Amino acid sequence: MNLKISGIRRLLAVFMSVALLVTSFLLAGVSHAADTSVEPLTKEQYINFLENYDSSTATKLGVQTLDAKSAVTDAQKALEQFKALTEEQQEKFVATLSDPKFIFEALQDPDQKTPEGIETKTIIQPAAVQQATLSYSQVATLFGIELLEYKATGSFSNDKSKDKVVQAISYNAYVAKNINPLCQTTLLYGNKSIINNRFKGEAVFSYGVGPIKGYEWQTGSFRFDTTGYPDGTYYTLGYME
Repeated sequence: MNLKISGIRRLLAVFMSVALLVTSFLLAGVSHAADTSVEPLTKEQYINFLENYDSSTATKLGVQTLDAKSAVTDAQKALEQFKALTEEQQEKFVATLSDPKFIFEALQDPDQKTPEGIETKTIIQPAAVQQATLSYSQVATLFGIELLEYKATGSFSNDKSKDKVVQAISYNAYVAKNINPLCQTTLLYGNKSIINNRFKGEAVFSYGVGPIKGYEWQTGSFRFDTTGYPDGTYYTLGYME
C-alpha cells in the first residue's frame, strides 16, 4: 500500500510540473503578468475562453478524447448560461472561479456522496450469473453551471445463488468535463479487483489550480472508491484527498 501511495505521489509531482506549463500556454492571451502567476479572470476573458473552446482545449484541460466533442457542447451551453447571469453574478462567478479552494469545496459536496441505482442484465451462460453495470459522476457546479465532472463506469458479474462476486469485468474513470481554464486535471491511477468477495474499483485524479496572483497554487487529488456486492448492488464514494 505504501508503495502504491508513493507511486501516486511521484506521478502527481510530475503532472503538476507539466500542468504549470500547459496552464501558462492556455492563458498566454489572458495574462500580461511579468512573473509566472496570472491575474484572476475577468468576465470578458471567461466569455472569450468559452467562445473559443474547442476539442483541443478540452483535451489540454484533461478531458478524455472521446468526450471532447461533448465538452465543446457543454461549453457553449455554459456560455449561454453565463451571459444570462446578472453583471453582479458574473463578477462573483469569475472571482470564485479564480479561487483555488473552490474546486476542493465544490467536489466535497456531501449531497453527491450517495449510492447510485443499479442496472442488471442476465448472461445466458451460466444462467445463474448476472452482470451488474455501474455509472457514477461527481460535478463541481457554480451558479447552476457545470464546470468540472469526474466520471466512473464499469461492470462486474455476480452469482446471487452462491452469494459470490464472480468477475471484475471493467472499471473506467475519466474527466468528462472541464471548462475552468485555470484548472488542470488528469487521471493518475485506476484499478479493478475482487477483494473479500467484493468488487473493488478505484481511481485517483490529480488537479492543480493556478498559480494565480493573490492565491496559493492549489494542488490535490480526487478519488473514486466503488464497492460491488454479491447481490449486484454497489456503492461509490467520490471525495477529495
